[in-house]
Amino acid sequence: DLHRSRFGGAGGGGGGGKGKGHSGVAHRHVDDPVIAFPGVDFQDTSDIRIVYGHHLRTLGALALASEMSQGACPFLEEFRLQNCDIRDDGFLRLIQGVRLGNVTSLRVLDLRGNHLTALSVDYYRDLCGYGIFNQMEELLLGNNNLGDDGVEAIIRVMLIGHLRSLVALHLQRNGITDKGFRALMTMLSNVHDRYCPHLDAVRLELNLVTPECKHAFAPLPSYVAV
Repeated sequence: DLHRSRFGGAGGGGGGGKGKGHSGVAHRHVDDPVIAFPGVDFQDTSDIRIVYGHHLRTLGALALASEMSQGACPFLEEFRLQNCDIRDDGFLRLIQGVRLGNVTSLRVLDLRGNHLTALSVDYYRDLCGYGIFNQMEELLLGNNNLGDDGVEAIIRVMLIGHLRSLVALHLQRNGITDKGFRALMTMLSNVHDRYCPHLDAVRLELNLVTPECKHAFAPLPSYVAV
């Protein structure tokens, strides 16, 4: 199952290899920090639906963004960039590349373990108006540095109606305290059906929420884990 596996079929290894897993979904692994698609005609990437990143860092994210802005992967659905250390600047460049390439099919952003802060959420919000995130179903943001400011930034994105298709929001291990937890729970209890009607998985484990605060919102909605 390519959706859950970090490795695909033949040719799916590092070095920018292209392959297809058992499900027939074309994907590409990117681990070169300078050249994301070496010697590849962009037309050859039109069937790529999933890009896996390995050790990209900010420089690799910039190179990938450049390729995207020139037309690579025009029908991309999933960015799987766990533990790539792209940081806020790399994320900004990457989504700018997505916008310039007019990619509007993204459904999954897996950005776990990239040292992202609330700035990245603000960058996301700023580009929502271009329609590149209208199909977004999964935001996997665990193991970053979002904190309470990041939660509040996510709430702002929700309240302007740009997360209506969201199904899963993962925020584990982000330094979120009672303040951020209260804000998110209050928002969801009031406007869940209006602004994020499909959201059925909010993951908040391994944050800094006290038992007293959790108890204050008990019983939690069935889709919230903390």
